[in-house]
Amino acid sequence: MLYLMMVMMMMMMMMMMMMMMMMMMMMMMMMMMMMMIDDVDDDDDDMMMMMMMMMMMMMMMMMMMMMMMMMMMMMMMMMMMMMMMMMMMLMMMMMMICCC
Repeated sequence: MLYLMMVMMMMMMMMMMMMMMMMMMMMMMMMMMMMMIDDVDDDDDDMMMMMMMMMMMMMMMMMMMMMMMMMMMMMMMMMMMMMMMMMMMLMMMMMMICCC
């Protein structure tokens, strides 16, 4: 039980780290975008760059979402397992009591 909790905590931590990283990346992208936009005078490649950045950001977002989902799923699974175990135990106890 405790062990499971510990694992969950670990996972959560990892997730947080990942998120942070992603955020950082996004920030960097934004900065770069700004830089690009600032000095260049011809618009088309500028636009292209913007598009690219946007795409990347979208991707990152998606990834984050996915991770979150996965995490949720895992948590759910763990919880379910725990519940099941508890139930089983209870059942066993009941059976024992009944039999005896």
